[in-house]
Amino acid sequence: MNLGKQLQKANDELLAKGNLAAVREMFAPDYVVHFGGADLCGPQAIEQFLTELRGAFPDLRYEVEILAEAGDRIAWMRTHRGTHRSDFMGVPASGRSVTWRDMVVTRYDAGRIAEEWAVSDIGERLRVP
Repeated sequence: MNLGKQLQKANDELLAKGNLAAVREMFAPDYVVHFGGADLCGPQAIEQFLTELRGAFPDLRYEVEILAEAGDRIAWMRTHRGTHRSDFMGVPASGRSVTWRDMVVTRYDAGRIAEEWAVSDIGERLRVP
């Protein structure tokens, strides 16, 4: 299994194309992401996040960099760029161009994304004038 290719495909389908139907194909039903001291569970959490993200940043662009791959896990970084056009994470639209990074470790099970550990600097970037 080439996790790097699967991961890039997931980013392309979800972020570039906004293909929410791909969430149910690519993520396990019991998916969980550990993010910011909270756990978000299930594919519906991904669908909701993607809808909000793409709505707030309609011109969203991203780059994925694979850092390491071993067994059923892959460590990677994603750099996002977009114009903040509507409220996101409780921050009103600013009209500013925003760049932020996510660091993620993804665990696969039976070819689907099952669990992730993520950190992001988006909160800091949205609040910087």
